[in-house]
Amino acid sequence: PTAVGTNTASAIGYNVFWSNTYTRTREFVISEGFTTVRDNAFRDNKFLETVTFPESFESIDANVFMSAGLVSLNIPNNMVSIGEAAFAGNQSLKSITFGKEYSSLKTIGKSAFSSCVALREVKLPLSLKSLGITAFNGCTSLKDVYVYNRNMTFGADATVNGKQVGPIPSTATIYGATGSTAEAYANAHGNRFVPIDNEVIAAEAAEAARLAAI
Repeated sequence: PTAVGTNTASAIGYNVFWSNTYTRTREFVISEGFTTVRDNAFRDNKFLETVTFPESFESIDANVFMSAGLVSLNIPNNMVSIGEAAFAGNQSLKSITFGKEYSSLKTIGKSAFSSCVALREVKLPLSLKSLGITAFNGCTSLKDVYVYNRNMTFGADATVNGKQVGPIPSTATIYGATGSTAEAYANAHGNRFVPIDNEVIAAEAAEAARLAAI
């Protein structure tokens, strides 16, 4: 793997590895101490299959890994925001894990995972407050979306190729709490909705216990 970073840096700069395909690098390991990566930093890295983030990481800016070759993605515990089109067009991306022990993620930006055509399931963490416009638009294999925050805000519909689309494809089944914003979204967009009240309650209890122990 290629290691990126120094002990004194906190951000990976704009455009630094954009279209860095000549190296055919398949894995990047970002050093502990980094907190963010700027716009377009790894854009169009077609051979990049894996990126390892440090626990110090807090945010990803716009288009950072757009049209890369990522296969799986592990978002660290302390990540707070994912920017617009950050992972859009990763056509080999099959799995996303939001936090190992817990998640601090608050926002997923516009089109953040759009056109990730191999993605089949997403579990949006309890911490997530806002899902951006067209966040998962064009994810044609996406079948199951779990929403654990009862009050998560869904981005407004947008016109794409002459059609009104929401953040989640209408063909996906949405799982969430009865009476939640996820259920309201599903009803408004024609998605099948499956209540998972016990799972949501368990997630809420686990997070409350974690916070009480801090």
